[in-house]
Amino acid sequence: MRRLLKSTFYPLLVVFLAINTHSFYRSIAGVVTHYKVCLWFVLGVAIYYIARRFVKTNLSFFEIFTHELIHSIVAIVFLRRIRKFVVGENEGVVYHSGKNSNNVFIALAPYCFPLYSIVLLIIKIAIVGKFIWMFDILIGFTVGFHGSAFWKEISPHQSDITRSGILFSYLFIWAFLLFFASIILWSIQGSIGGALIQWWKNLVSLANYVS
Repeated sequence: MRRLLKSTFYPLLVVFLAINTHSFYRSIAGVVTHYKVCLWFVLGVAIYYIARRFVKTNLSFFEIFTHELIHSIVAIVFLRRIRKFVVGENEGVVYHSGKNSNNVFIALAPYCFPLYSIVLLIIKIAIVGKFIWMFDILIGFTVGFHGSAFWKEISPHQSDITRSGILFSYLFIWAFLLFFASIILWSIQGSIGGALIQWWKNLVSLANYVS
């Protein structure tokens, strides 16, 4: 049954990946066009990559903590009960309830869901205009963090990835990673609500072009 579901999910992932590849291209084009609006965001990314050189030990622990935290949050979304949450110096583990422990959303979310960036984008909705630049720096900083952690964790030897199947896992990760990247870049140019609308408009225009 699981193989049947995966075989059905494959073409959907390929389509989702194609949509988000196009969306990411459009969002990058928007950044180039509205580069002045995005300067604080870019500064935040740069600050992260400079700062990480001085906090490598503590950063490694925080990356592991974030990885397991995202596992836990997505597990709770799927109505799982967290039974154990352990973070060590070199590895972490989360045990949760549920017969199907190989839920791909729970297993692969840490590789493509930029938790802190999305939380800040949601909070940003309530921030008045004169403080927006501070949030854009923070969002850029967290994007730098998630991007750095992504490149460290994306190895095909990761148990989460091998358990779900390497090809399937990479299709899933890149499809959702490009989705969130597009939403973040469009949000910096406006708001997260506007970004979601922009993503939908892109989907419609792409569908019209294909048809």
